[in-house]
Amino acid sequence: MTVSSLSDIKDADVKGKTFLVRIDTNVSLEEGSVKSDFRLRAVLPTFEFLLERGARVVAVGHMEPSPEASIEAVAEYYKKLFPTSFIKSCEPEHVRGHVDVLKNGEVLFLENLRSLPYEKENDEHFARALASLADVYVNEAFSVSHRAHASVVGIPRHLPSFAGFCFEKEIRELSFSFSPERPFVFILGGLKFKTKAPLIEKFILRSDVVFVGGALANSFFKEKGWEIGVSAFDEGVDLSGLIEKKNLFLPVDVVVENEGGASVVVEASGVSGSDNIVDIGPETMKILMEKISSAQLVVWNGPMGNIEKGFTRYTHAVAEEVSRSKCYSIVGGGDTIAAVGDPGPDDRFSFISTGGGAMLDFLVNETLPGIDALRKSQKDRS
Repeated sequence: MTVSSLSDIKDADVKGKTFLVRIDTNVSLEEGSVKSDFRLRAVLPTFEFLLERGARVVAVGHMEPSPEASIEAVAEYYKKLFPTSFIKSCEPEHVRGHVDVLKNGEVLFLENLRSLPYEKENDEHFARALASLADVYVNEAFSVSHRAHASVVGIPRHLPSFAGFCFEKEIRELSFSFSPERPFVFILGGLKFKTKAPLIEKFILRSDVVFVGGALANSFFKEKGWEIGVSAFDEGVDLSGLIEKKNLFLPVDVVVENEGGASVVVEASGVSGSDNIVDIGPETMKILMEKISSAQLVVWNGPMGNIEKGFTRYTHAVAEEVSRSKCYSIVGGGDTIAAVGDPGPDDRFSFISTGGGAMLDFLVNETLPGIDALRKSQKDRS
């Protein structure tokens, strides 16, 4: 899949131009400061490319969990790296004056786009007004590009549009799974079975091994008629076409919390009615290690245990085994990254996706609304 990126822009077409750059500013904060800067670091090459060539940059993003959440802390983070200012508004008519006085090599951050309903509604007037602030649009928010929001799919209808360097890399790296080197091991964990079921259905046909752990496995145990106690699972999911697949690998043992609050290892088929499954077990991990050690490609999304309750042992063990192996490794998902630790510059994996839901959607559909919007914009202007 090809989309035009900043690599295709000539230096002479950058200086003095205003670039509207959509990034993912939805990062965790602690006492008003950025706690996890993984996604912010990932897009630094795009900012550096534009600023070094004399562009004026208007940066936009969103923050959750509420419309009142502010991205001012993100602007403060970047202020340590390059000339940055912040305005507590994202309404185009309010910020236009600040954009007009922006100097070459400077960045202006607008306030949380989701403070206005027009962003999620993909309001055409709002998208057109945002586009009027700039000469060129850059999507550097792969992790949000599964959403058909104004800043993702609306703005590209009105401006020459390009993928940022991180966005371009996401497409390239994740696409390795579509024609993989073998053996290919696909590891899925976490919750939200209905979201991840299409992945299992697709990659059961493309992978040598699909391992399902975490709470996802509980739905399969239920399909087998096994007791899962008080463990979380998704109801109403048809697994009849998957349960007998020879390359489907489920946990053979699990860690449970019993009625007395103790954590014990039991066979996956031996869970009692009062047990809560909280992690995969050591025998499962031993088998999974063998499969990882012989793999050429590993794609992993989702933790193996209930990390919110502190059951991270086997998620960490998977991370260690994947990092030790000679395979090409692609890892993604917010919970996975949180469990294995915020990636540093010398990361243990071949590639870490900034996307959670976007990574899953891209792997299933091989495109995203944000990608389609870029391609259409580029086609319309060619």
